[in-house]
Amino acid sequence: MLPWSQETGAGLLFADISGFTALTERLQARGREGAEEIALVITAAFAPSIRAVDRHRGVIVSFGGDALFAMFPGAVAVRRALAAAKSIQQTFARRSDGATSVGPVRLGISQAIHHGRVQIMHLGAPGRRHYLLTGRAISALARREARASAGDL
Repeated sequence: MLPWSQETGAGLLFADISGFTALTERLQARGREGAEEIALVITAAFAPSIRAVDRHRGVIVSFGGDALFAMFPGAVAVRRALAAAKSIQQTFARRSDGATSVGPVRLGISQAIHHGRVQIMHLGAPGRRHYLLTGRAISALARREARASAGDL
């Protein structure tokens, strides 16, 4: 597939797990076993979020450590992004403390939502595809996320 670019309106969601950095630091001290446990904890924490994005017809653009970035293209994009965010928030609110090898942990979630025009770019060549989103809406989302605290939506 050749590189291409397209502009579209979209709802945007950024969700960042809080409490994960401290847990990672404690688990890293356990070496390889700790690293494996970090992967299990983050996978379990993200699973409901991934399902919520999918259920509301969103697309996960990227993961970055303990955060995910999703786009909801098309009709009623903001409503779908908000519905996914509420579902994610409820999942984290219902969770009790999880047991880990370094003691109990309570993970939270902070989220930011924005809507606007984005430029979607497909870069790369067969076997090395990469999608990139740019635009003012992405910058606005980043500013909102920087102000969000655990539990915020």
